[in-house]
Amino acid sequence: MKSYYLYDASQLLQQSLNELQEIIEASETSRRSHHTLYDLREALLVTERQLHQHVHSMLDSDSRVFRNVAEQSLLSLVESLRLQEEKRKRNNQSNDTHQATDVPIVYYPTRNATDSLMFRLIVILQLCVVRIGDARITLTNIRKKDDSAFLQGDSFVLAPLALGTSWILSKVPARKLIAYSNNRLHLSRPRVFDEGAWTAIASTLAQAGFAVASAFWLKRKWGMLWLTTKIAKTTDDFESWNRQWFMVQKTPGVIRTNSNDEEEAIAQDSTKSKRLIEYALKATPKVSLWHSQGELRFLMLKRAMDVFYASVDTAMQVTKETAEADTASWRITLTTAAVASFYNLIGARRRAEEATSSSERARYLIQHAWGMVSLPALKTISLQASKFLKGASVADRIEVAGVPCFVLSRDPAPELAAAIRRYHCKSGQKGTMNKLSTIDEQEETTPAPYTANKKPFARSNTRYRQRDIIIHLTGGGFFAHIIASDLPFLLDWSASTGACVICPEYSLLPEHTFPDALLEIEAVYQALQSHEGVHALGFEPNKIILTGESTGGNLAAALCVKVCMDATGIPTCLSTPTSGAGSASHDLNAKSHLPCALVLSCPVLNLTMETSYSRVVGSNDPVLPHGLISAISNAYGAGMNKTDPLVSPYFAADSVLEHFPPTLFFASSNDPLLDDAVALNQRLRSLGVESYLRAAQNLPHAYLGLGTAGFPEAQEVQRQLIDWLNFQLHRDDAE
Repeated sequence: MKSYYLYDASQLLQQSLNELQEIIEASETSRRSHHTLYDLREALLVTERQLHQHVHSMLDSDSRVFRNVAEQSLLSLVESLRLQEEKRKRNNQSNDTHQATDVPIVYYPTRNATDSLMFRLIVILQLCVVRIGDARITLTNIRKKDDSAFLQGDSFVLAPLALGTSWILSKVPARKLIAYSNNRLHLSRPRVFDEGAWTAIASTLAQAGFAVASAFWLKRKWGMLWLTTKIAKTTDDFESWNRQWFMVQKTPGVIRTNSNDEEEAIAQDSTKSKRLIEYALKATPKVSLWHSQGELRFLMLKRAMDVFYASVDTAMQVTKETAEADTASWRITLTTAAVASFYNLIGARRRAEEATSSSERARYLIQHAWGMVSLPALKTISLQASKFLKGASVADRIEVAGVPCFVLSRDPAPELAAAIRRYHCKSGQKGTMNKLSTIDEQEETTPAPYTANKKPFARSNTRYRQRDIIIHLTGGGFFAHIIASDLPFLLDWSASTGACVICPEYSLLPEHTFPDALLEIEAVYQALQSHEGVHALGFEPNKIILTGESTGGNLAAALCVKVCMDATGIPTCLSTPTSGAGSASHDLNAKSHLPCALVLSCPVLNLTMETSYSRVVGSNDPVLPHGLISAISNAYGAGMNKTDPLVSPYFAADSVLEHFPPTLFFASSNDPLLDDAVALNQRLRSLGVESYLRAAQNLPHAYLGLGTAGFPEAQEVQRQLIDWLNFQLHRDDAE
């Protein structure tokens, strides 16, 4: 299908319309209907009509069952389009078998405005389903099992707020009621109370009665105000999307045909993307007076990051230290802590924008700001705290292929502990490094029994037991390792999957540029696949899953690209050309060398400064504003062609991407790099790769560690990620 997001959007749209119609009918019966529901339904119907016309225009004349567009539903049209695309794919495959070539075709993708808008529609529809569930609870008091808990959380806040407000407002009416009772009704008081005590008790009871009664009324009114505000905001989102879709599809000068000319299609996509970017630059976000808890958390995080960036930038100016100074780290850290209180009072948004305005200034900001999380002392503290709170059996540092790595395991692993001790004794660091190891000599040496959700040891051979491994590549803009914030959820991964988690501490900027970090990651990966991994870990790796966040996602995707290119004989910027590219044996070789699965969270896939809709909308991301993207791109890809697939995996050829393992993308709906993930996921799915993309609401770039801080959206992502990891590790057993 030309857009794999179209089917998901059509299903969500139909679900939203059906559920909304049920609520409107039920609310009309109970006479509690609201005009915002009708506005939302009208916006959904406009969206359905636009998608209906779009799908109908993509169908061939033979695939159109009815001449009249209105005679087919949207889902039936999408199903006809899917069958049409499958037929074309089979025909193309049969033609390709007779037109084999030894020269791989390198395809450089352009921004696809249609795919970007379609995925954003999915995000809006997912939130719309939640709001419709909230409306069902508020207007009809009907709950379903799959209803979201968002409204319950906001009600938890509204209830005490309404009760407190009512208690204060009920004080005066309660006193007047008691005075009226004493003066007019002459009610007798109990003899055990004197006049003052009886008046106080009666006044308190009357005030409590007034407060409870008015609290119920006030909570209901506030709940209705909250609901109408959220539904109106969702309606505005649909109306904005409808305007963008109409503008893109009706772009002047774009020939809307089913031409197979690739150059014409690229020109059309480029024109549509430019119009979409122009719309984003001119549009101004509406100011909302009522925010949900998730939106408030996002705004608080934005303010905290502004204070942090402004404080670090001011500290660098005050201390006048550079990144190469020996005392820069601790002096800037102390100065930042002192300055933060000042910016927390007066606000830091403008100062933070100035700090990220220039590429050179932003580069030093990244190095010092994110470098604080990468301090060795903070890593050790985080490791010890995570070990104590999570109950890790193994938590230590070793070297694999000469690269320092964190090794984590929640389950007892005596072989791994013995290998770590051998490493420390051999390296002469027994007195310092061995303190990080938490393995007990008396722990049981037999593997835990197999369960559906845990697989401690995959299988055993005659000499070594085998165990699954998760290689996690942390982010940090190539300037730092943020492993200190990743350790808690990495131990959760190990506990839920039974796998051993390895985090390489690859070389960083500015001392090491491309391709040093990539080559180190490749060395670690190859060592774990060879006999060298047995000596380093004490067991044989079984299945290996590769994960990466932010710039770590760039390295993870680039590693898969390099493995595929080396296995299939495609030359890279780091190797010499080989013969026989594209043969069947090379295809099988590529599959056998790749990890069994790939997870990319907010990956930095495109280091070119190409403007996209998401980069414009997310230019003020709390973690990764636009200036930092430019600094990372200029520093890491200095002197290199930024469209090289090892620098920017976004530009990998189809002949490489078709070998990719099952891939799971996680992104934020406001992530400035969202469009890159949308485009790559679309390409992978079109090539037959098992690939999925999920976006979370109200989260910034690189948010996996926020689950530890209590962000429910990030915690839900962690649950979905753990389920997917378990599925990939156990899928052969299930099959």
